[in-house]
Amino acid sequence: ASVSSNWFFNIRIPTTLIGYFERFIIYNDKKYDQSIDRFGANFRQRIQLKNRSFIENKFVWEAFSDKSETNVQERSLSSRFMLDYKDDPLFTKKGFLLDIILKSTGFGGSREYFKTDGTLQTYYPTSERSVAALRLQLGKMWNWNDNDPDYSYEKFYLGGSTSMRAWDVLRFKVKDGVPYGDIIRLMANLESRIDLYKSIGLTFFIDGGILTNEIASITYQNMSWNLGLGFT
Repeated sequence: ASVSSNWFFNIRIPTTLIGYFERFIIYNDKKYDQSIDRFGANFRQRIQLKNRSFIENKFVWEAFSDKSETNVQERSLSSRFMLDYKDDPLFTKKGFLLDIILKSTGFGGSREYFKTDGTLQTYYPTSERSVAALRLQLGKMWNWNDNDPDYSYEKFYLGGSTSMRAWDVLRFKVKDGVPYGDIIRLMANLESRIDLYKSIGLTFFIDGGILTNEIASITYQNMSWNLGLGFT
């Protein structure tokens, strides 16, 4: 359920309040094992800047309830700063995008950590029918308790068609057959996009990434790489 308005105390700030309840069913060998209830609310305000750029602030109160003795409660405050100077949101030929997210949790909740995540995308036309695209992503968390289960995938993960494309979704790092995240992520995607006919294109890409818990371990030798060819 949600309530939204473009005005907040007579100031034009788009504001949304959302309340929700979800139930996740967990199966073990196709048999019901347990369920996890997720419920809470979030309060979001967005200040629109030029074109598609914006500043967004969000407060989240959320709880997980399962068979464990201690239920998870998250109370967090996050800010997102988006600068979008691409010439076109879908068929981008030039420009850049900068996306920075800062998140702090605690405020009486059961988890207390700080998270930063930054993305830089740049586009440069190499010919009349081709574009070079680069994306860099760097994220880090502080004070995360490794004993806490990561129900909501708050840690960093890699893998999938919008990430490290040689791995399945979230399967870049796996522990006991389960996706395993870490507190530091570095990823780079380099593409050459070629227009073939109308909206049909060809893409050559190289992806490199690493998930780790130490900044010192981020080296070219420790990163994993893939390359490929795709139709768009």
